[in-house]
Amino acid sequence: MDIGIALVQKCAAAREAGLTAAMVKETESDGTRLILASIFYTDVESGGFAKFVYNANGVYLPEMVDVLTAIGAENTNSHLDVVLNYCVSHHDEYVAFLEGDFSESPFKTKLDTLSEAYDASEGHLEVEAADTLQNLLDRNQ
Repeated sequence: MDIGIALVQKCAAAREAGLTAAMVKETESDGTRLILASIFYTDVESGGFAKFVYNANGVYLPEMVDVLTAIGAENTNSHLDVVLNYCVSHHDEYVAFLEGDFSESPFKTKLDTLSEAYDASEGHLEVEAADTLQNLLDRNQ
């Protein structure tokens, strides 16, 4: 099965079960890493970094860095680092974005631009961490 499809299915199952990344307290277990990676992948694929940041609601952004590091997604992690630095350096706009309704704003537009840069790069999550993700999927069915 395609890793991307499997990640989307894992994310959907976790969300349907009521599991959100906000409930995740640590990033050391395979199950947690897989769930967070699947949430990240699904959100970024369907709405870019804006959707991921909005859905994360500030709760599990730093943990995602740990997960991406652990699974060897260096390119993805470097792009996420740019996103996180932008959120920190534009704190008021970030908070307004989270409190809003996901409508267009200069902050969302910037996140969309950062998403386009990630899309244009080589080594997306499902490619650069393919072996690790497949192992996690195999062990956590």
